[in-house]
Amino acid sequence: MEYTMKNLLPQYYRSITARISAHFGRRARAYLLVFLAAEVVFFISLSAIGTYLTNAYLSIKKERRVELQALSTWEQLIKKHPTYPQTYYGAAVHALRLGDSTRAVEYLQKALSIDSGFEAAKKLRNEIK
Repeated sequence: MEYTMKNLLPQYYRSITARISAHFGRRARAYLLVFLAAEVVFFISLSAIGTYLTNAYLSIKKERRVELQALSTWEQLIKKHPTYPQTYYGAAVHALRLGDSTRAVEYLQKALSIDSGFEAAKKLRNEIK
C-alpha cells in the first residue's frame, strides 16, 4: 500500500482539495502542495522550538539541583565547623546562585562576625546590597 496524503488523512485531504479547487480552479493542486509544504515546515519548526525549550528547561533544572546539593554540602560543613568563615562564605555563594540573597547576606554576616577581615565576604556582601 502506498502511503500518500490521500491514504493517511482522507477527510482532511478531501476537505482541503475541495475548498482549494473551488477557490483557485485549475491551479488548485499546486497551491495545495505549497500549503501542505508550508504546514510541514511550520510543524517541524514547532517541534524544533519545543525540543530546544525542553532541553533548556532540563539543563536549568539540573543546574539548580547541583546548586541545591552544593548548598546542602556547605550547610553540613557549617554544622561540623561553625567557627570557619569560609564555610559560611561557600554557603552564601550557592544561596546567591539559587536566588536567595537574604539567606546569602545572613551567611556573609555570620562569616564576617567570625572574621571581620574576610575580604571576599565583604566584597560579596557589598555586591549584593
